[in-house]
Amino acid sequence: MRATASISTHPVAASATGEAVGQLLEAQVEHLNLVCCFVTSAHAGALEDIIAALHALLSPDVVLGAASSGVIGPGAVIDDGPGLVLWGAAVGPVTPLRLTPGAPDAIPDGSRGVVVLADPASAPAARVWLGQLPAGALSGALVSPARAAGGSVLALNGVIQRHGAVGVALGHGVGVQGVVCPGTRPVGPPMTVTRAEGPMIYELDGMAARARLDRMARDELPATDIAFINRGLALAVATETAEAVYPVAGADPTNGALGLGGDEADPRIAVELGSRVRFHVRDPAEEAAEVARALHVHPVDGALIFPSRHCIAARRGGAPLLDLPIGGCRAVAALGAAPGGTDGVRVPGVHRASAAVACFYDISSPSDGQQSTPA
Repeated sequence: MRATASISTHPVAASATGEAVGQLLEAQVEHLNLVCCFVTSAHAGALEDIIAALHALLSPDVVLGAASSGVIGPGAVIDDGPGLVLWGAAVGPVTPLRLTPGAPDAIPDGSRGVVVLADPASAPAARVWLGQLPAGALSGALVSPARAAGGSVLALNGVIQRHGAVGVALGHGVGVQGVVCPGTRPVGPPMTVTRAEGPMIYELDGMAARARLDRMARDELPATDIAFINRGLALAVATETAEAVYPVAGADPTNGALGLGGDEADPRIAVELGSRVRFHVRDPAEEAAEVARALHVHPVDGALIFPSRHCIAARRGGAPLLDLPIGGCRAVAALGAAPGGTDGVRVPGVHRASAAVACFYDISSPSDGQQSTPA
């Protein structure tokens, strides 16, 4: 398995495509059968033409792409202005996947991994695929929409869609390890939601949520963790099959409720009564350690990275990966299995304070370490 990546900041989409394709060809990787394309708002309207050019010039089996508020490529992160990133690899058998409301493609048996790009409004649908693979076999993002595009723009083999999800299943030709790098770690004990409405949690363990948080900070945490609380607090909410990590937007001083979301409580979040939860703090050291662990499991040949806007790593551009062929885009949230959680296990879910990384590595034989899709 060999991978390569390229980046262009040319303001004209056709010229940017030519520059980026030229850089890929200079790497002399034979038959890049998987190509991923990420563009900023400046090129969102040209994404369909860019994908067509990639098929004509590179003849890949699958082209997966998205327009996003920012892109990550070799040595650079582009959040403002024109940007185009290409990531290509010779990975063996690949299968395109498309998820539209009520009609997800089936993940082929024996798939080693899946990379998914989803519309933020389609998070419930994306969980259909999350539940079909072992922890670490799926990696991807709820793509942060390109501002000028008026919403999500996803691409799969020349077909543009604005809803649902697109992806690719990877077969026996490559090893894939997906990891969520939270930038957070769990602190304090697991708790139970005893009163909630939408994104507002009113009671934890029978106490006002803010009061329960204060008691945890006062009586149950070391001083070092209390310092991390002041840098940013998140909450892991577990269900029977998945887990989501949401930033804590703040507390209502009148009733002690905690709101979950970004800068303010997000009405799309609904926490169920009886849910098991656990507080998380943002910790750059933990995030970097998780990335390092992923990179040392196998000799990694390339990686796709999807940093959330809440993720501390996003501002560093995924520094531990910059020596590798990398590509990716900004995300509203990461898809995959994160460490920690309410019970300290890796649970697949949607993680809104995290970055997802898909690490690709060579394998010695089709049967070596094969991951199978559960029936």
